[in-house]
Amino acid sequence: MWLRRSSTTAQKHAEFEALVAQDWERFWRFAYRLTGDRDLAEDLLSETMIDAFVAFDRYRGEKFASWFFKMLSTNRIDMARKANRRPAESLDTVFSETEGRDIPDSRESPEKVLMDPLYSEPVQKALDSLPLENRVAVLLADVEGYDYTEIARMLSIPIGTVRSRISRGREKLRQALSAELHR
Repeated sequence: MWLRRSSTTAQKHAEFEALVAQDWERFWRFAYRLTGDRDLAEDLLSETMIDAFVAFDRYRGEKFASWFFKMLSTNRIDMARKANRRPAESLDTVFSETEGRDIPDSRESPEKVLMDPLYSEPVQKALDSLPLENRVAVLLADVEGYDYTEIARMLSIPIGTVRSRISRGREKLRQALSAELHR
């Protein structure tokens, strides 16, 4: 009995990894665009990976990417709520008393040099200016290519709300990007 259960767990793990690997780049881009920060995107993806694996028994064969994007969106909203309740503490104050501790600077990493042009600062600033609900809807529609019905199902909101969020989000993006171009 134990061996059969282990192989089932191993199969579940392998199936989950394969499904995540298929769309990993899309998940990363979406998390980055939602957060606007590489470290926050990694935190969001890590938390969502754990939640998704734990909930994988409830996955019913729908489009895996849609299921995972829904979890990413929900976790980002939860992350934003938590951040509003608990302000972050600066590492400068945490480590000011301890000498000899270096925190590596990832700004010059090869990944950053390669990825920065893909995530342009003006576009990310414009996305960051959107309310989170509009940002999620716009990213799912315009970047990930989901139709309004799928987005409504993923976010558990009426399709009219999806249309409204996308319309308002696009208009705010246009305004923000136009202002950036005229600087």
